[in-house]
Amino acid sequence: MNDYTGSALVSSGCGIVTLASRPLPVRELSLGTISVTLTATDESNNTNSCSFDVTLEDQTKPSITCPVTQTVNADAFCEGTVGTWSAVAYI
Repeated sequence: MNDYTGSALVSSGCGIVTLASRPLPVRELSLGTISVTLTATDESNNTNSCSFDVTLEDQTKPSITCPVTQTVNADAFCEGTVGTWSAVAYI
C-alpha cells in the first residue's frame, strides 16, 4: 500500500501540520479492500481526518496454450481413438 500522506492536501490557519496514516503503509496488500484514514494535526493539537478505500484486484487473465489440432485416422469400422494430453497445471 502506498504512503498516501504525500498525496493529501493539508493546511492550517497557524503553524505546521503533521499527517498520520492508519493503517501504516505496507509493502504488500492481500486481495480485497482496506480502509485508510489520514489524520492531520496542527501545532495547537487541532485534528481533522478523512478516510478512503484502497482495493487490490487481480485483473490479469490467466494464459493458456491449447494442444495443436490433431487428426485421428478411422479404422475399418469408421472409428478412431482420441489421444490423451496432460491436464493444465494450476498455479
